[in-house]
Amino acid sequence: MSSTDCENFISREEYLKVSHTSLLFFGGEPDSSVIAECALRFGFSHLTFVDDSRVELSDLQNDCFSRTDVGNYKVEAIKRKLLEVDPTAEISLVTADVTAVDLESLIVKHDIAINLLRKFPTKYSVLFNTICLNLGVPVLHTYNIGWAGIATVINKNSQSLEWSNLEYRVFIKMVADYYRYWGTPQHWLEDVLNLNKECKISIGSWILGGLITNILYDIVVGNNVRCYPQFYMMTIKI
Repeated sequence: MSSTDCENFISREEYLKVSHTSLLFFGGEPDSSVIAECALRFGFSHLTFVDDSRVELSDLQNDCFSRTDVGNYKVEAIKRKLLEVDPTAEISLVTADVTAVDLESLIVKHDIAINLLRKFPTKYSVLFNTICLNLGVPVLHTYNIGWAGIATVINKNSQSLEWSNLEYRVFIKMVADYYRYWGTPQHWLEDVLNLNKECKISIGSWILGGLITNILYDIVVGNNVRCYPQFYMMTIKI
């Protein structure tokens, strides 16, 4: 992508840092294609995807897939989409179950990872995060809660790490408790929790795309980022 697209917002030096940064998308969580497309359009052009799941009709709600992609590997569908946007991008795919992947040799080749495994914590999701920490690769966790996107960064500055706290509903409850504690309860967020299930819609997906890309940019150029247990939340609700 041309640096002129972003020249009013970031410097040439920053753009070059972005364009040379390698991102690792690990797992097939919904929203992954939206996040990847936003990151690519911003200037990130070295992306690797690891997942063996296939596109289902239900994925059309939150991901940048079409009906012709149904039945195909998600990572292959994402690659086709991204190369239509930027044919010069370097897109690598690993269409294998995460249990069959040599995580350390994979992670060490990348600068930033995004953990998009559908279930957390599991043996391999925790192992992935642990190896990333040991290698100094920051990991982003994302949460689509319908009307909002939430994210947290796991890196060497993260404190009081309890992997179980990163599970979808546990983490969302932590966010709700935070706002309640500071006297600004988010009633819509309480309603999401009361549904007692994950609440993911396209609005949250697109918010996450911008939010995660912004965090990636901040990491690359050396800006301060909020590390776990701190978090980011963007919402259209007031």
